[in-house]
Order: sequence, then C-alpha cells, then structure tokens
Amino acid sequence: MTIYSLTFLFIFLPLTLGIYALVPRIYRVYVLFISSLFFYWLNSPYLSLVMIGNVSIDYLVTNRFLATDKFSDRAKKTAVYIVAAKSILLIVFMSITGQFLPTFYILGVTVYACTSLGYVIDMYHKECDKVTSYYEYIVFCCFFGKIYVGPLVSAQQFIPQMKTLEVTYDKFIQGFVWFCHGFAKKIILADTALMLGNQFKAIPYDEKSALGVWMLVLCYLFATYYTLSGYSDMARGLGALFGINLPENFHYPFHTQSVTQFFSNFNISANRFVRKYIYMALGAEDNGNLPTIVNIMLITMIMGLWYGISPNLLLWGGVLGVFIVIETLYEEKFLYRIPGFIRQVTTTIIIILSFTIFASKTLAQSDFYYRIMFGIGGTPWIDPVSQYLFVSNLIVLTSFFVFSTGFFSRKGRQIHSKIPRIWTGFSVGVNILLLIATVSYLV
Repeated sequence: MTIYSLTFLFIFLPLTLGIYALVPRIYRVYVLFISSLFFYWLNSPYLSLVMIGNVSIDYLVTNRFLATDKFSDRAKKTAVYIVAAKSILLIVFMSITGQFLPTFYILGVTVYACTSLGYVIDMYHKECDKVTSYYEYIVFCCFFGKIYVGPLVSAQQFIPQMKTLEVTYDKFIQGFVWFCHGFAKKIILADTALMLGNQFKAIPYDEKSALGVWMLVLCYLFATYYTLSGYSDMARGLGALFGINLPENFHYPFHTQSVTQFFSNFNISANRFVRKYIYMALGAEDNGNLPTIVNIMLITMIMGLWYGISPNLLLWGGVLGVFIVIETLYEEKFLYRIPGFIRQVTTTIIIILSFTIFASKTLAQSDFYYRIMFGIGGTPWIDPVSQYLFVSNLIVLTSFFVFSTGFFSRKGRQIHSKIPRIWTGFSVGVNILLLIATVSYLV
C-alpha cells in the first residue's frame, strides 16, 4: 500500500481520520503511532522491525545517556559518533541492496534515520528538549505521511505539536488542497513524464537524435521533480489533515536565477539537514576560499548521494557544486550584473545538462547522451520517432514547464488575499474535481 493507492485513499486514510477525530485529544498520538507502524508493516513487514530497532536505539541512547549528567562529554561524543556511523551504514547498506535486488522494497530509511540522528545531535549540543514520550518519538521519526521523502523536521519543530494535535477547519481544507496537488503531481504529471521519457529512451541507440535525447532528459527531470515534490506535498497535506504543520520541501526550483538557488529550493529540508549537521560543522564559509570550495563540493556531492549510491549521482552533485562555487566566489563581482532573465535561462540550461548525469545509469551512458545532444560524430538532430513524440505531446511537455513555475500558486494567493471565502470555496471545488481526475488515472 502506497500513499497514492486506492486502498490508502479510500480505506486506510478515512478510517484513520475517523478514529482520530473520535478519540479524545490526549489519545490521538497513539492513533498516529499505531497507524504509522501498521502502514510501514503493510509495505515492508521485516524492514519495519529494522526501522523500529534503529529509532529505538537512538531514543534510548539519547534519553538514558546523552540527556543525563552521569557521563563525560568525551563519552557522550563517542556515543554520538557510534549512532551516526550506525545510521550512515544503514542508509548505505539499504541503498546498495535496493540497487542489486530490485524486489527489495525500501521505504523511508533515509527519512527516519536522518530525523532520528538529527535529534541525537541536537540533544548532544543541548539545542532541544528531551522527548519524554516514546510514542511521540516514533511519530516524529516515522509518521506515515512523510516517510517517503520527508520533509525532514527537527524535534523542536515537531514534538510541541504532539501536545495539541488540534484539527481546525482551515487546516483541514489546506491539507486537502495540498494532498490533492501532490497526488496529481505524482499520478498525472510525474507518471506521464516517466512514461514519455521511456518512449524516447526506447528508440534504438543507432537511431537516436539530439531532439530525442534532449526530450528524454527533460522528461526524466520532470518525472523526478514531480515525484519528489508530489510526495512532499502529499506529506504536508496529510500532516495538516491531522493537525500537524510540516514545512515546504520544494519551492519551484526551476524558477530561480542561479544554481545556488536551485540547489536550495530542491529538497529544502534535506539541504538544511546537510548544511546544519555537516556544512556548518566544517566551518561553512568562514575560513577562506579554499576551505569554502572544499566544503561546498563535499556538501553537494553528499546531496547527490542522497538520491542513491552511484558514481553518476556523486558526479551530478559535484557538477552542481562547481557552479555553486563559481557563484559563491564571483557573484558579487561579476554575475549580479547579468540581467535576471539571462541568468534564469542559463541556470535552466545548466540544470538540464547536469541532469543528464542524474538520468543516466553509468558514466559511459552520460557521455553517449552528451555526444548525441550536441550532434557530435554526425548524430542527426531530429529523427522521425522523436519528432512524432514531440509534436503529439507538445501540450503535455508545455504543461510540465508551466506547472513548475509557480504561476498558478502566485495568482491563487493574490486572489485569496482579496476574496478569501469565495476563493476557498472555489479552490475546494476545483481540487475535488482534480482528485476525481487523478483517481481516474488509477482505475
């Protein structure tokens, strides 16, 4: 069962919401606790034990060891290192195993492991209060709504909300709208982009053209973006349905004027996690140009590996890192003088070209795609199949761009500020129709 399946939508979610609304407020955390464990068990019965074991160890180490004054700072620091090594090894092992065993279904290991690790580190630095309830801690790490791709949240953000868990009319409506948006992104936009990308990819190697490969990369780029942002929007919506505020995780990264802005707006919570627990610990940009360059490259490559363990993802992060270094060192001197429109177009081209590495399985395949994209070696610019797919799907391809710009979101906020009640009713009606349309794709 997934959060975009009919079983989840029409059985699991209504039952959970119904029970949640009926029980007294003080028992609602237990509903979330049981439903989150049950949801994970339905997806990965054996790995649910791994998840519980991992976060339980972190909870015990923190509350029985780090949160007391019985042990020295050196002993506590050693404990943090051991917990961090355990979490990193778990993530790496699960990621590699999933690549070699396609049937090995992994869900949310990076999310719950990093969320729990963040709490351990925060407690060591005394930046948050101790979580006294084990049930609240499990919901904090493993809430079923955010288990796919986050957003990652800190204990300071999440745990205080467990004390109230109040669902208001405004929160419920907003949650419904966010969930519908994310649901449509995943089912309509992401899956369509992936299907179209696979059609471009299916063209035989000796018949591929520059147009076909450019479209292949674009489709995979949008499939990845709409999948990840769709999951994040659904998580945010599910959180609001249960009275939990979760932060925005993707803020229109293609509507930016620099690679740095793109990187910051693409998986926002993961970037904040890496910046807080790795980048700032390394000294950030306080120690001169050389350490700044090394730190930025390290962080961007780690963010590349966030999406899987492979040389291509490592290189993808490194390529983005090179441009971020250039922007960091020279933006104030030269780059700010370039008109905004030109910077935005240039950034978009850089992102598309870099994503060729992301979308390829091997470095050799990346090189092959680059050669075709630029017509090297006599490669044709257009082939009949790519031309047909491009022309027949032009409206679909255009919609991928339009919905990634945030145009409709900005207009909606402007109208809402003028006629809030009318716009809210209109928005609910439109999203009910959007939900029906999205469900029809699954039937």
